[in-house]
Amino acid sequence: MSVRCHRKSFIMWLVKRDTMYLLKRQASRKTEIIFLLIMRTSLQHPEQVLQAEDIISGYVETARGPKLSISDTIPSYSPMLDVISCPQKCQFNSLSEYYKSLFHEMIHSTGHKDRLNREMKPSFYLDSYSREELVAEIGASYLASISQLPDLSVDNAAAYIQGWIKPLQNNPKWIVWASSRAEAAVNFILNRKSESKDSE
Repeated sequence: MSVRCHRKSFIMWLVKRDTMYLLKRQASRKTEIIFLLIMRTSLQHPEQVLQAEDIISGYVETARGPKLSISDTIPSYSPMLDVISCPQKCQFNSLSEYYKSLFHEMIHSTGHKDRLNREMKPSFYLDSYSREELVAEIGASYLASISQLPDLSVDNAAAYIQGWIKPLQNNPKWIVWASSRAEAAVNFILNRKSESKDSE
């Protein structure tokens, strides 16, 4: 079987898996429509979907990465449990939104003390949390660019980043700091050799 046929078979397997999930959940009509649009994107852009799936499985399914839990909650990462929680694709408005959200939480997970050891204080430590959100969003944008998925909204990412920049306006150096940490996080996820433990 050629590589092209193998990739097409894998995409069809993904469609079948997500279809079974949808049937079990007895989803609403809106969810069904979103799901069909997502599946159409998967079939129209198989190489980009496979690239994104390769990035995910090359990290979360290895000893270097956290566990990935499919849940009904909003996407999140728990440093204490070292678990990424993420809903199924059909619970997002688009396939791109699903991958961007998962990439965002994957970047957060690289900050774990056993990985790159970034400071990851909760949101009431606003400056620290703002810096970590910048790292995660910049890193997620890097990964989205690598996977070349369609319709990833640069405007949405810019708006999100802008919201976290405000608490850091007195510290413009944090933009440079966050960009370098995001690059290190991406390298860690892709198993490149330039990652290093964090230091202020």
